Amino acid sequence: MEKICLAIPTELIFKEKKFNGYVQKNFYDYLSLILNSKNQRFLFRYSTSTTQKIPAEQDKSYKQAIAYVLLVYNNQIFIYERPPKGATTEERYASKLSIGLGGHIESHDHNPNISIIDSSLQREIKEEIGLNPEDYDLHHIGYINDEADEIGLVHFGLIYLAKVKKNELKIEQKELVKSWFIDSDKLKNKEIYGRLEGWSKILVDHIENISSIF
Repeated sequence: MEKICLAIPTELIFKEKKFNGYVQKNFYDYLSLILNSKNQRFLFRYSTSTTQKIPAEQDKSYKQAIAYVLLVYNNQIFIYERPPKGATTEERYASKLSIGLGGHIESHDHNPNISIIDSSLQREIKEEIGLNPEDYDLHHIGYINDEADEIGLVHFGLIYLAKVKKNELKIEQKELVKSWFIDSDKLKNKEIYGRLEGWSKILVDHIENISSIF
């Protein structure tokens, strides 16, 4: 089935302010801009239609909104390893380490009681580690825009922190080969940092500021 994702015109996102890397949420209220239904588009990621001439993954005129959440328990951060090449649908991240869960925001994430972003995060957290909304406290902390490669040019990160109340994760997704909680200062160790995917590496570069929120 074709994947459809939430996207916002790139020009609109950066009409007032632009940045590269990670910024805290008080830098600019991109969240309200993205949650405004007038600004939202739901695009095919890999195909086209009569009204969409370019797949979203190739269209730099749009930024696909990605909800990306860090899990924290007892002042430690959740980290996991992705499957090797040939065993994952996202081979560009094969065997990488990540401190972020989440993904594209989809049209079926609409929920009359909460924002589409919170709904997407709740779905992803439930699917990937088996936690329900009452098992954690969710906080929006910032944004990522990384235009160093073709992937980053078409994605925009909404960064969240989830403070987990109990360490009762149920890892059932094949996309998580192994996982554990780690002290934030150890994320900069060479054997960890060198294997991190791009957005996780950017967040680790700012981990002192982020860990102050724990």
